Amino acid sequence: MIIIIGFAVKFLICVILLHAAMTTQELHFNPLGKLVASVTNPVYMNMLKMTKKRTDALAPLFIAGIAVFYGIIVSFFGGSGLIWGFFYAFDDILRFILLFYIIAVLVGSTTNRFGTTSYSTFFYRIALPWVKLTRTFVNLPGNTVVIPAMVVLFVLFIAMDTLFHLGFYMSTTGGVQLIPAVKGAAAGSIKVLLDLLGIFTWLIIIRALMSWVSPDPRNPVVQFVIAMTEPVMEPFRKIIPPLGFMDISPIILLIVIYFARMMLVSLIGLL
Repeated sequence: MIIIIGFAVKFLICVILLHAAMTTQELHFNPLGKLVASVTNPVYMNMLKMTKKRTDALAPLFIAGIAVFYGIIVSFFGGSGLIWGFFYAFDDILRFILLFYIIAVLVGSTTNRFGTTSYSTFFYRIALPWVKLTRTFVNLPGNTVVIPAMVVLFVLFIAMDTLFHLGFYMSTTGGVQLIPAVKGAAAGSIKVLLDLLGIFTWLIIIRALMSWVSPDPRNPVVQFVIAMTEPVMEPFRKIIPPLGFMDISPIILLIVIYFARMMLVSLIGLL
């Protein structure tokens, strides 16, 4: 039950973040925008009677409210205390938001590249504040800022998650346990990397299967798969040329991802 509620909570957070990234016209005419609006309009417009500008400004507050509700549900169905429920909910949502923004940075970097369309521009807008923040420290041109931007996201995540762990330990034990808190936050960031690599594994497999059937490049699902995989597959394709008519770079990339996941799992064990 908690897993199902967790999926629903993360879906709502995605919708809230996408709604804030879209224009009013996109919410009315874009297929993805229409889907987002069908979820948000009954609450934002019909119940709360708020303008889009107002709801966008309150998006963090809405997400915080969802996290509180999630924590209450976890404590009720999980049979744990309210403190543990809130800690689990906020920690789970924080990891998901980190994963979401990493994907936004990757997909947003493909805007006007690889034949993608306006779908990638939504993620570009979501990722832009983090890219601008990164450029205040490292002023790199173009898409070379992508990796530093992801590093900034991970650093901020570890800092915030450390505070969550410290608060949990202080609430349950009454003491400040900095080292366990940092280890817990670091383990959480590694789990996000594992989730990201797991997503990439399936997307690369789907991309390889798509190459056999020549799908419609205008299909939004096809565009998303290409936008997610091409930034990683492109350098591998340059290093590993095709063998005749066969492109073996996806196979090599899957092997690399497999060993990377093994190393990350071992690293979690050390923490």
